[in-house]
Amino acid sequence: MVHLGHPEYEPSRLIEEWRRDAQLGRTDVGLPKHIDIHAPVNRWRSHCTGFFSQWLSLLHAARKSIDSPAGDDHSSTSLT
Repeated sequence: MVHLGHPEYEPSRLIEEWRRDAQLGRTDVGLPKHIDIHAPVNRWRSHCTGFFSQWLSLLHAARKSIDSPAGDDHSSTSLT
């Protein structure tokens, strides 16, 4: 399991949370890396969208395989 942080956040939200935590005196939260705190830019939106899109596709495929086991396509079912 990998913790992805909050890829759904807007860049300004990361800065707001960091400032809040710093004002509370939290020493376990460092300055956000790889982002200009004065002019944050979202560089991860496309990666976030791609990751979650692929994850949902994987879940959908897994669910389909559970709901319809291999060889059980009902194409040879006879009503007589």
